[in-house]
Amino acid sequence: MAILIVNIALIVLATAYRNQIRDHLLRHWMEKDFRTCCRITGEKHPESLMAKRWGNIRKPLPLILLASFFRDPIKAEAIFILLLVYRYESPYLKLKTSTRKLKSQIRYQFPIYLRQIQVLLQNNTVVTAIERSLVYAPSLFQEEVSHLAAQLRERPQDLDPYLDFLSFYELPEIARAMKLLYRYNTVGQADSYHQLNRMIQSTSKWLRDERISRRQSSLLAYQWWGMVPLLGVTLLFLTVMMNILMTMFGKGVSG
Repeated sequence: MAILIVNIALIVLATAYRNQIRDHLLRHWMEKDFRTCCRITGEKHPESLMAKRWGNIRKPLPLILLASFFRDPIKAEAIFILLLVYRYESPYLKLKTSTRKLKSQIRYQFPIYLRQIQVLLQNNTVVTAIERSLVYAPSLFQEEVSHLAAQLRERPQDLDPYLDFLSFYELPEIARAMKLLYRYNTVGQADSYHQLNRMIQSTSKWLRDERISRRQSSLLAYQWWGMVPLLGVTLLFLTVMMNILMTMFGKGVSG
């Protein structure tokens, strides 16, 4: 009965103060990287997504009253609370998974795009090369390249547009590459060849490391799939051995 009363009070409070609770979640319970993940995945309204997460808890909350009618109400209550926590965290977990996938794609696609920039730099300035590279840019960050080109047309000697480019991915390799592009744009003719060589070496190493990382990930996945038949054979062997032992002990008892 006590659990039932507590649950009723919880439902009443959650309903009466739903807006205040939602605002509290927005101010104090939003994960540190939530906005960054939203930016990477293209979610333009992080606050709306947080409000939706609160709705995932509030809407099924009345079902918690059923816990009082189970044989073990405390265990039923604990299971229901865990389910509510999962419903709250599920959108964030999906967001994190999508963010990891997109970061993996950007790590692989950006060095290839940078190679195209290096080719264009042979006969163009940095600003012109970036403008012409728009047609070669992957769809994943084509919009960002367009924004960078527009910023550089207005402020060709400013460092900020270079540093802001894809900064929300928080990848030091991209920041390093953009700094090299900025130096190439600002140094004199004598140093430009040296800067271009540094950029080519850095990009080659980055692309090689990403290919090795992807190959290792693929091999690891195949290794896990290769373990499935082994586990099946092991379980079959254990089952057969258990049947043999039970048969032997059964005969011993009968004898």
